[in-house]
Amino acid sequence: MEIETIYGLCNRLQTLIGFYTYKKPLEVIWEKNDECLGDFLDFFEDIEHVNFIKTKTENFEGSFYIFNVNKFKVDKNIYKDNFINNHQIIRPKKIILDKVKNLEVEDMIGLHIRRTDFNQHIYTHHRHLVPYVNDKYFFHIINNILKENPSQKFFLATDNLKTQNFFCKLFPNNMVIQKKIKEQSQNRQTTFEESIIDLFALTNCKEFYGTRESSFTRFVINYRISKLKKIT
Repeated sequence: MEIETIYGLCNRLQTLIGFYTYKKPLEVIWEKNDECLGDFLDFFEDIEHVNFIKTKTENFEGSFYIFNVNKFKVDKNIYKDNFINNHQIIRPKKIILDKVKNLEVEDMIGLHIRRTDFNQHIYTHHRHLVPYVNDKYFFHIINNILKENPSQKFFLATDNLKTQNFFCKLFPNNMVIQKKIKEQSQNRQTTFEESIIDLFALTNCKEFYGTRESSFTRFVINYRISKLKKIT
C-alpha cells in the first residue's frame, strides 16, 4: 500500500502508525516542507515492513493526515488496541534518545503547551475548548500541584517563546526546559530535532498534561499508553 503523509510531525507519525496497523507492507512518501521540517529517516530508525519513497507510483492511494477507520472499513475495537500498541514502531535515533536521557525527566511532570498557529485554529474551530487550553488552565494545574508538593519539577515543552518565558518567570524554581527558544517565525519557533526531543521527553515523565486537539499531545498520550501496555 502506498500513501503520502501530510501536515506536521505528529499528524504524519500517527497517520503512518494508522496505515501500518491497517496494512503492511507500506510505502510512504514523506516530503519535507514548511509544515514538517525534516525527513523521517534522518531522525528515526527504520521500521520493518515500511519503505520510504520519493515519488508516487501507479499504486498511490492518496495523501492523508489521519487514518479513517470508516473509509477503510476496519473493526474499530480491534484497530484501536493495535494502533496504540504500534506507537512502539516509532524509535528515534540514538543521538536523540541520548539527549532525552540527559534531561532526566523521569520524576518530573510533563507539560505540553501548544501555541503559535494552533491558537487561531482553536479560536476558529473549537472555541468551547479555549478555557481548557489557555494559560490560566495550565497555571491552575501547576499551582494546585505545587500546593501539595512545592518542590515538584515540571518539564515544559512549548513551541512559543512568549509562553516559555511566561511560565518560567512565574515558576522559576520548578520549570525545566530543553533549551531557550530562539524565536524564528510566527509558526515555527523550535527546530525539528528539538520538537522530537520534547516529544519523547514527555513520554518519559511520570505524569503528563497536554493541549487538547493537539496532534503532538495526542501522540504523547498514545505513546505513554503503549509503553504501559508493553510493561504489563
